[in-house]
Amino acid sequence: LDVDAARSAEIVVGLDSPAVGVCYDLGNATAAGLNAPVELIDLAPWLFEVHVKDRPVGGPNVPLGQGAVDFLTAFQSLASISFDGPLTLETVKGDKPGELGLRHIEFVRKTLALANAGARA
Repeated sequence: LDVDAARSAEIVVGLDSPAVGVCYDLGNATAAGLNAPVELIDLAPWLFEVHVKDRPVGGPNVPLGQGAVDFLTAFQSLASISFDGPLTLETVKGDKPGELGLRHIEFVRKTLALANAGARA
């Protein structure tokens, strides 16, 4: 579902099951005009997984770092809530999927390192 954090939490709480949580998609949230870094903190008790994807507001998926997602702040939010669930790359494949995939992995590693360094400072 592409709904805001308040509605997502309402749904999860209403289902009242420890097996139900939120898989938050950074790209979809940003494309919908939501504030992903704030929503991640708001959803902390129910956050199971985060999809790492980039999109411009209202636009299609693009390579990481080329859309509107503020990955550094989003990853800082995850560090602030001690999120240790999976980060799933849900990225475009491009003409050379192997090369672009490696660039995406390196982008995530570098941004996570910066976010975690800021969280410790």
